Amino acid sequence: MPTPTGTVAPPGTTPAPTTTAPPAPTGTATPPNEISVTTVPFDLPPGGEAFKCQNFVNPVGKDIAIVKASSFMAPGSHHMYVFDDPNFNQSTNALADCSGTEFHDYLILAQTPQDVQTYPAGVGRSLPGNYGLRVLMHYVNAGSATMTAQVNAKFEWLETSQVQHLAAQMELNNAVLRVPPGQSTQSRTYTVPYGISIFYAISHMHRRATRFHAATSANQVIFQGTEWDEPQPTLYDPPLQVGGNSVITWSCDYNNDTGQTLAFGESATANEMCILFTLFYATDASSPQGQALDQLI
Repeated sequence: MPTPTGTVAPPGTTPAPTTTAPPAPTGTATPPNEISVTTVPFDLPPGGEAFKCQNFVNPVGKDIAIVKASSFMAPGSHHMYVFDDPNFNQSTNALADCSGTEFHDYLILAQTPQDVQTYPAGVGRSLPGNYGLRVLMHYVNAGSATMTAQVNAKFEWLETSQVQHLAAQMELNNAVLRVPPGQSTQSRTYTVPYGISIFYAISHMHRRATRFHAATSANQVIFQGTEWDEPQPTLYDPPLQVGGNSVITWSCDYNNDTGQTLAFGESATANEMCILFTLFYATDASSPQGQALDQLI
């Protein structure tokens, strides 16, 4: 395998010129409480769009609670995930093509070059000891020169006994989306089964989306914005309290200038999406802890 080139700067710093080799593409545990993973870099020509994945062994080997997640993506990124699952507990040391419509539980989702997600005090995200990590990255090169793409993600963790609540994702995804030519609004609903405390919310859309809006039946706005490429998340401190049996409606406005109906799909230029991502924990300790509330319809 060719020697990889390029470096990844940690969140909050300016990336260094791509002149030296990056860290070895394997997961490492940095004492006392940090996991760091860095993908093998790859080149993307002008006009290119790519989905790449790389798996990493969990270096801790015991059940832990993630309390802070941060990421850095080289410029040109559209989004990235770090998924966690027992099937990913192997270091591939190489990238592979993968689908942009791959969905699993995740430890971080980021849509900006640098992102930091800090959990409220006493709240953590469960990472079982036998779960490995899988980085999925989506890059679109809208420039005139070849770009080098790479992702670094870091996770700070505590012992599970040190947190009182286990957080989870709520991913509301309109997978039956059809966007006709011209201007339209597409929306779906979801009923929250029990009271939740939301501390992070963000949308995901593609190029022809012009506005996102998500709110509860009690008129609580969860997230709204107009950016499809690099939306900024809404951080709730204190967390937003959403009661059990609340109905969440999420919708996207579109200006489809292609003359054709656009379907749900991975391409940022040829398909569309309308997704609400949140991080939450069950408000009542008697409700399920760390259980995702995903709806893919």
